[in-house]
Amino acid sequence: MKPTWLEIAVVLSSAVFLIAPMFVAQAAGAGDDFVLGIYGNANEDGTIDMRDITYAARIILWLEEETELADANNDGRVSVADMTQIGLIILGRESELTIVDSADRVVTVKKPLERIVVFTCDILEPMRSLDATEAIVGVNKYTIKKDVFFPEFSDYPNVGSTWSPDYEEILALEPDAVFTYASYGEEIPDKLEELDPSIATVCLDCFDPLMYVEEVTKLAYILGRREEAGEFVEFYEGFLNTIMERVSDIPEEEKTTVYFEAWNDYKTVGTGPGRHMEIVIAGGKNIFDDISGTVEIDKEMVIRRDPDVIIRGTWINGFKTDDETKLSEIRDKIMDREELADVTAAKEGFM
Repeated sequence: MKPTWLEIAVVLSSAVFLIAPMFVAQAAGAGDDFVLGIYGNANEDGTIDMRDITYAARIILWLEEETELADANNDGRVSVADMTQIGLIILGRESELTIVDSADRVVTVKKPLERIVVFTCDILEPMRSLDATEAIVGVNKYTIKKDVFFPEFSDYPNVGSTWSPDYEEILALEPDAVFTYASYGEEIPDKLEELDPSIATVCLDCFDPLMYVEEVTKLAYILGRREEAGEFVEFYEGFLNTIMERVSDIPEEEKTTVYFEAWNDYKTVGTGPGRHMEIVIAGGKNIFDDISGTVEIDKEMVIRRDPDVIIRGTWINGFKTDDETKLSEIRDKIMDREELADVTAAKEGFM
């Protein structure tokens, strides 16, 4: 649809005032190395700012190719109304925000959110770091169990887990939004849509180090905590980049090989889960990086791949005690496995 002359006049007038700020921002090196999946991010960089208003104006004037995210109000066309919506997002005054979540779903969130259910500890952690927990009305059962790490939520309503959600409790809490995993519990968004279409279900993982900044940034826009997110991301990237720089020169053949046992005997992680990326970023090599997901494997596969180190995940809450007895018992059981006697990790005691 072609713009009206009135729209063109408004756009030209807006563009004149916005071109200078755009060039200033570009000269300063603004922008990130990921595309922030929020409608309004017209130029598809890592943030929403004045350059997006200018870019939307240029799209309306046929000076740029239309981008999906330029349709800030998600009405199917790029118009002056989208420039207004982008301006409201920049000011933090938008009444709704449309995002592409980590499950590649387009979700519109009504703002401000007043009642939120959080299904995962991984999402709750950055929410707390952003000082954005005041709207939470229900949490998952694992958050409640972690009463030392999450003491403030120990008496909150329990909505179950992504593997066993309590939909009756969720509906009783009347949430505006539910935050849950993108990689697990895939049926939750569809089920909630069926039960109550007014609930916005946002799927984020917040456990993959390489996706973490993008997902935290998206959370910050949803929760109105962009300034806090800037400080938090700077802190996080400072440590992450230091680690990655220090291990970047390790030759592939010299990397420590790792078998990660995921809470059950001979259950491990391949590519995809956050544990895999943690091994890689720390300078190690996951011996099962040729498979994907969390899977059960044969013990013979571990023997053949002969890891230098064995790491075992446990459900023991290390924040509650400094007693290492239970951890020692788990380690001893692995050391006592006869089939692992000749594996390098067992012989060297690195487990």
